[in-house]
Amino acid sequence: MLRLTVVGPDTHILSSLCASCPHSPAGCCVAPPRMDWSDIGRIVAHGDRDWLVEQVANGHLVRCEYGLYLKRVKGRVTADIRSPRIAKCTFHDGSSGCTIAATRRPATCNFYVCESAFEEGTKSGAAREVDSARKVHDDLVNTFVSWDAELTQRIRTNWPEGPPYDAAFFDWLGEAFVELRARA
Repeated sequence: MLRLTVVGPDTHILSSLCASCPHSPAGCCVAPPRMDWSDIGRIVAHGDRDWLVEQVANGHLVRCEYGLYLKRVKGRVTADIRSPRIAKCTFHDGSSGCTIAATRRPATCNFYVCESAFEEGTKSGAAREVDSARKVHDDLVNTFVSWDAELTQRIRTNWPEGPPYDAAFFDWLGEAFVELRARA
């Protein structure tokens, strides 16, 4: 089953298959996506700038050329002590999954589902919902890619030596994101 909640850049696509992921015991969290510039701006626009600053300071979010990486750590897949330990997103808890609010996650974490989830949805008779989810997914990918390209250019112009990853920079990203969202 697929569930689609369309809320612009905060859209969610969820699949019941994710709870028993056929690919990994920790699902997509074994390879968390990068937190791109537009993700950071979206998070700041939700009022969570200080959370970002804190996570960068404590090493859970790591600077990279196009935003921040979510640190991967070795941990148990479930709360069971016999559960295997694998490298997964630092924000993945073995018993409850993601420990951060959806508004603080990279947008990809909220709208990505694998091809297996789409296939399962089609098999269960939800072909129309699958088609809608695919279209929304593709539209979101295109929108975020476009926003990230524009933000990357602005950042390179304003900070040719690289951005400072501080509160003022994050505030700037939040304002730029709000502007891009308003134009979309």
